[in-house]
Amino acid sequence: MNIARPAASPAWLARTPTVWEPESQAFTFAHWAPTSSKEDSVAAWADGAQSEAAISMGMKQRRTNPSQIGRRLPGVSLATFLRWVEMPEGDTIHHAARRVRAALVGERIESIETPHPRHGFDRWPERLADRAVASVDAHGKHLFLRFEGDLTLHSHLRMGGKWGVYRRGERWRRSPRRAWLVIRTRDHAVVQFDGPVLELMTESRTRFDRRFAALGPDIVSDDFDERAFLRRLREDDPTRGIGDALLDQRTLAGIGNLWKSEACFLAGIDPWRPTGEVEDHEALAIVREVGPLMRESARGTGHQRPSRVYERAGLPCRRCNGPIRSRGQGDDNRTTYWCPECQG
Repeated sequence: MNIARPAASPAWLARTPTVWEPESQAFTFAHWAPTSSKEDSVAAWADGAQSEAAISMGMKQRRTNPSQIGRRLPGVSLATFLRWVEMPEGDTIHHAARRVRAALVGERIESIETPHPRHGFDRWPERLADRAVASVDAHGKHLFLRFEGDLTLHSHLRMGGKWGVYRRGERWRRSPRRAWLVIRTRDHAVVQFDGPVLELMTESRTRFDRRFAALGPDIVSDDFDERAFLRRLREDDPTRGIGDALLDQRTLAGIGNLWKSEACFLAGIDPWRPTGEVEDHEALAIVREVGPLMRESARGTGHQRPSRVYERAGLPCRRCNGPIRSRGQGDDNRTTYWCPECQG
């Protein structure tokens, strides 16, 4: 089905470029529907954003080449789509864990629903019946709801997922049809929207699962292990740019594209410098600059996004007035923002 841009586009869509960027990979979007806000519009595309999750989970998924997507959504590239989505990073996940913990721990669970067809036959409501939530915690971008009786729900939001905590009767900020999990208590509804990674496992499996064992130290944690970070960084490819290396969750859990760019700027480190040429004290300066900011964000709204260089390509640097630059970096071509003058 061909998808046309609505005649009356939301105001935030005005900055969409008018040309397709052929070097960018493209998502297959489920549909386009004009809505009243940026968040709702992006949520309407979330089915397509699950392609990354499909790859990582080994599931069969569809991809479309840029020319096909260009005809369906003229001028919309992956890079543009990612700029529209406020992608969850470690601070957002830790903030969500705090809110979910406050709503569920110590409260009686009245119902658990799994509306998404993928979990229609998993029988989670029956398996979790009469079990209380013992704790909720996060590591990097992973969130864990630990139930009594050795069962744990693991969530990773990937590109477009979201956790919502609502008072009973409060209107949800995303459509109910986008809900994958709904946990209700007397006072709250805790909702996970748009998946795409949501799985029920035994508590013991969370301790031995190789995905979790491979994660680096959590930059948002109050007891962040600097030694472990340096050790894993030195085990990485020394020719890899430090900006790209920071995104590797095996080296440093929780940091994403936004905080990567901001961290390198705050430390005055060129994100393109090979990791092997970055001294230990410089690598530590990066995490020491950004760690407190991410922890502050996790304790606050979870969405305190700085704007020193991120998404400011072509604009003057707030420190030296030189132009901010941007370019894709690494195998995933994630956009890096930096100031050549301040980070030269």
